[in-house]
Amino acid sequence: MTLIEILIAMSIGIILLGAVVQTMVLHNQAFRQSEALALLQEQAAVAHRMLRDDIVMSGHWGNARTGHEIDGASTPSDDNPQSLRVPSRCPARMTLNIAQSLEMDKPDDWRCDLDATPDNDGLVVRYASSDHHRAQANKIQLASNGITHRLQTTGAHIPADATPPQYRDVEVRAFYVAPSSSLFPEQPVLRRLTLSALSSRPIFIDEEITAGIERFLVRLAVDTNNDDVPDTWISADDARASRTDDAGRPLLRAYAVELNLVTRSESPIWKKTRTTPLVIGGRRWQPPSDGYLRIATRTVVALRNNSQT
Repeated sequence: MTLIEILIAMSIGIILLGAVVQTMVLHNQAFRQSEALALLQEQAAVAHRMLRDDIVMSGHWGNARTGHEIDGASTPSDDNPQSLRVPSRCPARMTLNIAQSLEMDKPDDWRCDLDATPDNDGLVVRYASSDHHRAQANKIQLASNGITHRLQTTGAHIPADATPPQYRDVEVRAFYVAPSSSLFPEQPVLRRLTLSALSSRPIFIDEEITAGIERFLVRLAVDTNNDDVPDTWISADDARASRTDDAGRPLLRAYAVELNLVTRSESPIWKKTRTTPLVIGGRRWQPPSDGYLRIATRTVVALRNNSQT
């Protein structure tokens, strides 16, 4: 074999080797993207499931038909009319505003001293536990005997000459997005305030739900013309969402909740590229051009107790 033939063969070999390496690189990138996409889909599914499980219970108040019938609940003029023990971290209305079993808002408006990400919504869900419990001091409970319904934190029983009551724990969950996870500091995270109790008083426990949740936007399907049919979606920044009657009940009846999430990969997947605007929850959003993989997911949850919202 002549020198020229050897050089030609070497050149062909180098070209083929380069093609093989390039194919392996592209295959590895595709694998990383597929793996990241599967993880994002799993994270989003977990977040939607956690939200849905609480939302379907919203407005359940045991024997009480509606939340505003319960003594001790917040009123438009008094956040804590019975001076109940409530978590000190948030205003009393955050816990006791049970006339609104489902309340979308901005987390900053809760005044709970949270490290919340701007431009995201918050969602507060309130209901009574499906199971009966024993009366317990320093836990916010609903005592109901079918005739009277009241909130209490003393653990005291309704007098023996009255119909024996049922006791249900009051459940309050508030969801929001924080900029950093404690386990994965570079990732945003969906968090939840959960009403609980210590030996001395009720408290809110702040816990992580799902890392990677970057955007959380909520809308309600409501009836605006009183024909018992939902006809429009309203968002948290719509003034109609906060309007109530004299008893503190929302003026617009809600039938369903739309949950919109954007989930972001743990690390950049590709080089920075131009991104296109997205419409999420009826609002326009421009994703940053930072190389992260993102997926937008949407779930609509029908309200089982929509007469109570």
